[in-house]
Amino acid sequence: MEIPYNVYNINDFQFCMNQHVHDIFDVKKVQSKAGGLYDVTNGLFIDFSLKPAPYSETPLAFAHLYRTKKVLENQKIIYLADRYYGSAEIISHLEFLKYNYVIRGKSNFYKKQVALIQSDDE
Repeated sequence: MEIPYNVYNINDFQFCMNQHVHDIFDVKKVQSKAGGLYDVTNGLFIDFSLKPAPYSETPLAFAHLYRTKKVLENQKIIYLADRYYGSAEIISHLEFLKYNYVIRGKSNFYKKQVALIQSDDE
């Protein structure tokens, strides 16, 4: 997510050095990692966070789950997630919370498993 360009945001949200960005003076735009836990039934965010761009999605997902645990207590939950949220740790935590979940896998997610099944059948 692109956020307003200024020196404070560059310092707070960091920047990635590459062939075009060698120091803070080369930064042309400031980006952040935005993530949230969204209630699709009611159309609102239950939890939302804005972190530095290099921040990983997995810790964001855990933070949302921990912060909303009490709010979602005794509710029927189906956790929908995109690729990169399908880590064993998150799935294990969802199981612990007794949440149902649907997590979209990468396009080649089952490629190895399908190959093993086919070789066992032959």
